[in-house]
Amino acid sequence: MRVALALLLAVTLAFHLATTPQGHGWGDDFAMYLAHARNLVEGRPYADTGYIYNPLAPRIGPEAYPPVFPLLLTLPVALAGIDVEAAKLMVTGLFMAMLLALWWLARQRLEPLPALLVVAAAAYSPFLWVVRTNVVSEVAFTLFTLLALAWFPWAERRKLPWPAIGVVGGALIALALGTRTVGALLLPAVAAAALWNTRRLGRGALLALGVGGLALLGQLDMFGDYGRALATGGEDGSAPLDVLSRLPARLMRLAVGVTQAWAMDGDVWGAMLSVAICLAAALGWLRAVREGPGPAEAFIAGYGAMLLVVPFGADARRIMPLMPLIAMYAAMGLLSLPRPAVWPASLAMVAALAASYFGSYQTLPVRALVGGVDGDEATGLFRFARSTPVDSVFVFDKARALALYTGRSAAAPHETADHAAFRKWLNEIGADYVVLSPYSPESLLAFLERENLPVAFHNAHFTAFAFAGEHSAAQAAQP
Repeated sequence: MRVALALLLAVTLAFHLATTPQGHGWGDDFAMYLAHARNLVEGRPYADTGYIYNPLAPRIGPEAYPPVFPLLLTLPVALAGIDVEAAKLMVTGLFMAMLLALWWLARQRLEPLPALLVVAAAAYSPFLWVVRTNVVSEVAFTLFTLLALAWFPWAERRKLPWPAIGVVGGALIALALGTRTVGALLLPAVAAAALWNTRRLGRGALLALGVGGLALLGQLDMFGDYGRALATGGEDGSAPLDVLSRLPARLMRLAVGVTQAWAMDGDVWGAMLSVAICLAAALGWLRAVREGPGPAEAFIAGYGAMLLVVPFGADARRIMPLMPLIAMYAAMGLLSLPRPAVWPASLAMVAALAASYFGSYQTLPVRALVGGVDGDEATGLFRFARSTPVDSVFVFDKARALALYTGRSAAAPHETADHAAFRKWLNEIGADYVVLSPYSPESLLAFLERENLPVAFHNAHFTAFAFAGEHSAAQAAQP
């Protein structure tokens, strides 16, 4: 079976390398990761990215991101500079490592053939392909999470010394939450599994929780203002703790997100397949809980609950860490069926999933992205921004991408009908240019129509307006 696994991984690697599209979309988290990596390579302050955090638009992201993924990106940045294609090669390598981690975890619960099919389901998932073709942290986060979830039961079964269990387990937790702060959910997952199975926390678990807890404390100050902004409201207008009134909508959004993850074409047959996979996964999860829950069972429950609490909802990237686990539990659920039904149900599921994958790949951009940060319109905007004074400040929805590619400071606008307050905010950040784009909030268009600002740059997608605020008047008055 190791030969089969090696062959699967080799073919998978060739497939992903051959189908990775050129360019990058406008989701500009990638720009922050690359800016952090550049700063690490050049010895600059980590958070000196040019991005001006707007607490009124927390959906964009915090002032700085956790350091593990940028540390991983220092290799391609050191070798190729700010090059998204080189960075995507690193993400592809992390994806292959994630598949190995999934194999390790699945083999603790499944025989070799079902475990291999689980890895294949993840390896060729169009949903995971889409995430993997972007320079985002979710692949690395899923890798470290799966390693942590596999490590603890594996180490306990082999009765490894408790210092080894604690140090390695704590390091894996630290790597996960150092990639995405939501990795802190591994702490209660490990604790809950230990308490459920042994009614106590062993020394290895305590040491791991201590190491992971220290890592969490070390980066909490990075998200102070961002966390407070999330607590006061999200993109759906609610606070995270306002769960009950928003629960039906968020449950529906999570259900739709998971359904689309398994059947991206979104037709009725795809929805039925997704429902069947989720039902099988629920059966497999319940089987695992009955046999004695481990950290994986606690983590998937906690992560799902988190998606219902945070205001930003269950988008594709946030759902991704669930998908390998759902595949594993679906296999366990199918094997829990009455013996005469196992093979027919399993073969039907594999055939339906393969057909769904094939149909989804027909619609995906496997050659080149159109209209992203490498498009002609974006290139024109960046060229204009680089022609402005180096201390210019831009207001643009994709502020982090503009800051990365132009070296100019940039902030993202927020939605508001209070034009006077918005103008005050522009003055506070020292804005020089306001960019209108297809991604701009409607209130920004209304503000610009009212202010009648002069146009400094225009193309098919972007219009930059010169803003002469109080800071500009003060500079003009200086001798």
